[in-house]
Amino acid sequence: MKKSDLVRKSLILASALCLMAAAPVFAQAAEEPAVPAVSTTSPNGNAYCWQPAAIFYTENADRVLLDYYAYMLETPLVTTDGVTFISLNDLAMLYAPDFAVINEDGKLTLTHAGVSAEIALGETAATFYTGEGELEAAPYEEGGMIYVPIKSLLTQGFGKTYGERNGFFGLGNAPEFEVTSADVYNLKMFFRGKPVGKSYWAYYNEEVNRLESVIVYIPSTYDENVPNKMVVQLHGASGNSASIPDGANGPALMKAAEEYGYIFMWPEAYCRLCNFGMWVQPAGQLPITDETDPQNPAGHSPEKLEDIRLSGDNVQIAMDFVESKWNIDEKNVFIMGISMGGCGTWYQAATYPERFSAASPSGAFVEPEFFDWSTITIPTLYVGGTEDRNGFDLMLRAYDIAMSQGANIVDFIVVGGAPHGGEWPQVINETLDFFEGYLE
Repeated sequence: MKKSDLVRKSLILASALCLMAAAPVFAQAAEEPAVPAVSTTSPNGNAYCWQPAAIFYTENADRVLLDYYAYMLETPLVTTDGVTFISLNDLAMLYAPDFAVINEDGKLTLTHAGVSAEIALGETAATFYTGEGELEAAPYEEGGMIYVPIKSLLTQGFGKTYGERNGFFGLGNAPEFEVTSADVYNLKMFFRGKPVGKSYWAYYNEEVNRLESVIVYIPSTYDENVPNKMVVQLHGASGNSASIPDGANGPALMKAAEEYGYIFMWPEAYCRLCNFGMWVQPAGQLPITDETDPQNPAGHSPEKLEDIRLSGDNVQIAMDFVESKWNIDEKNVFIMGISMGGCGTWYQAATYPERFSAASPSGAFVEPEFFDWSTITIPTLYVGGTEDRNGFDLMLRAYDIAMSQGANIVDFIVVGGAPHGGEWPQVINETLDFFEGYLE
């Protein structure tokens, strides 16, 4: 499915999923009401890579920001007499899978983060998890959409903390949340929309029923009238989409993107340690015995294997989203990654060779006995550091086995003295030169 269809269909599906998942829980006033808690792990129990802490908005905007990640609303916010309304469809998307709606003839039961609120169209009186309350304005229906006042519903109904500054408003999950002066500088740019440079985006992943994040760098040479070349870069085990572009190596990498004219995108792994689809552990991490399962050498649970699969799919969905917003030359897309992202690069190159012209993993050769190296058919550049904690000797051994099985590894760049994660930044120009050699 192309991303344009996916983004549209996601809204419909989200509402359906919310209805299926909802339970008619009616909160009762209590001396110590439950504290709403947004899910931090997948249904399979693995921690999400991306866990936004706040939603920012401004009057009548066509988007909201989850932290600084823009989510384009199905319908713009509506501000009337100083009260800002959001459609329930969009609200459910923002908090999926933690938000459910039951509508019984205009009587609404909304469930979020383990607690429920009861409201009604045309009425300000409400029942919240803390007891009886009052909305700042009555919910209403227009054009087939139900609109609710975002501030009072989320603060009174679901325990969010409200803040505002210079015309920007925020709702945070933590009690100490506030809209800072530093936030305002960034919010001004991101609400306007940056035509070039680094921008942050949220898109809906239908498979996992939640918003995921991707960061995109658009060089100043970008021309919307012609297809543009792109690099997909995958982060390491402890990171998310922001780890590389917002990290110490981000400015130099974006400088190289300008020099070479590449769009860069940084998706996330969905869940931590989910390897962007790769089920085989890095070489030497685990002992190999007669009991080692060749189909699951790391001994993952079925639940972890499912999240690993979803992690691999998420890269493809993120690419679909980026290709829906910018003019990308699908014949000139390349992939690279470090550590866990290196494992994911091997997986993506083997599984989706039609989507990539060349690849460059670094810091991770997966256990060679359990991977079919003949599936690496696209031209590949491996980058390794001699001081890598994962064992450069193990990488050399894995490289020999991969080559003996016919892997299309064109070159192996050795960076002397480089520790784990310190190799690829030193040879980014060589890597982009390598990609340049496979442009169509």
